[in-house]
Amino acid sequence: NIIEKVIHFDNVTIEIIGEWLWISGNTKSYAEILKELKFRWSPNKLAWYYHEGHYRKASKKELNMQELRNLWGNQDIETDPYVKLEA
Repeated sequence: NIIEKVIHFDNVTIEIIGEWLWISGNTKSYAEILKELKFRWSPNKLAWYYHEGHYRKASKKELNMQELRNLWGNQDIETDPYVKLEA
């Protein structure tokens, strides 16, 4: 589960919007880990995103994060920087 691999990050916001996982906030120190986990950086939204499977955009319209939340709904994931990682 990808969420279990990022739940320990400190000073970040993790949220599910539709079927996508978004991570924003102080992510600079986690950039290499996020890349290894197949997250991609969105410069327009200043956030990392993750999605499994194939996706083809149906519209050329660029949506900001609030518009995505309004369209697809969102669920915030509470981070726990004290969770121990399994080896």
